[in-house]
Amino acid sequence: RPVLPDLFPGERDAAPHYETTTACSPYLFLHAREVRLGLPTGRVHSTPQRFDRVFGPGVASGEVFAGTVGLLVDGAARRGERGMAIAFGQTGSGKTHTVRSWMQSTIARLFGESLAVAQVNIQYFEIRGAKVLDLLAERAPCELRVDARGDVHVQGARSVACRSADEAWSSIEQGVALRATKATKSNKQSSRSHAVCVFNIGGQHGGGRVQLIDLAGSERSSDATTHTSELITELQEINGSLGALKAAIRAMYLRDVCQKTSTHVNYRASKLTLLLKEMFEPKKKTQSTGSTGSGGGGEEEVIGEHKEAKQEYARTTPPRSSSCMFLACFAPLETQVEHTQATAKYCRQLLAVASTRDG
Repeated sequence: RPVLPDLFPGERDAAPHYETTTACSPYLFLHAREVRLGLPTGRVHSTPQRFDRVFGPGVASGEVFAGTVGLLVDGAARRGERGMAIAFGQTGSGKTHTVRSWMQSTIARLFGESLAVAQVNIQYFEIRGAKVLDLLAERAPCELRVDARGDVHVQGARSVACRSADEAWSSIEQGVALRATKATKSNKQSSRSHAVCVFNIGGQHGGGRVQLIDLAGSERSSDATTHTSELITELQEINGSLGALKAAIRAMYLRDVCQKTSTHVNYRASKLTLLLKEMFEPKKKTQSTGSTGSGGGGEEEVIGEHKEAKQEYARTTPPRSSSCMFLACFAPLETQVEHTQATAKYCRQLLAVASTRDG
């Protein structure tokens, strides 16, 4: 994101400091002070990192949507595919702003002339620690369940049938107003939960699906110097779930890239990773057994009453084509360089896993 002194007063004081990122798609150049033998040399060291695509601070939101989520929306509406887009990064890096524009553009695309779908079913919920709360039903509690094919469902989440763009956006705005946000030293409106917006096209359990996920921002101990005890507890919950996600990414990296077959990917470590499991784990084109697709191991609750029925469902129902997309969000200034370097590290592991799976 660009430097925004009007929204983040602290950046006005930090403006004389250098920016730690330079966008030159598909490369992002990361800048840091050069240190030798523990002492600064007075120089800046720049390291390039390649992504699939890089959007600089001057790129409009519509262009970001067209190069990311727009591809998933078209696949879901025209071919019944499943897509997931995840925005992650440090607090105050522009994730919520980006995902909000994604949701607006998704609605406009679905009900626009190019796709003109008749109906879209929308779910919108948040994950706070071990709790899943429905933002379309006054924060009613929900549960995650896994079906016979390994697909994850949010049991108890309200699904709102929308037949126009105005109706869809009105429903989402109600959920946005209920999402947990609080002011912190780093961000005036910091998200204190992971928000998930689901667009089911062609029915709640049929047709295509697009999930837009706005992860809560990562924070370090230095960011929490002015936190109250309540904010510190929320920080621990957020960092715990983000830590479980990073552990899953690293485990996939060790298993898929480093060929360490004994590596265990623990998707049951948090509600967030359990929700992402079905998109993280590639599925075979045919399934001859009644596998639950548990991925992370252990006993998961499976929807269904009879073992034979689950096996028949898994055999006869082919898995849908799915795509998972990550958008790493970076705040630009030197004061956030530690967050920037940590986010870039996990991007490298994700890119390595993706390239290995794609051959």
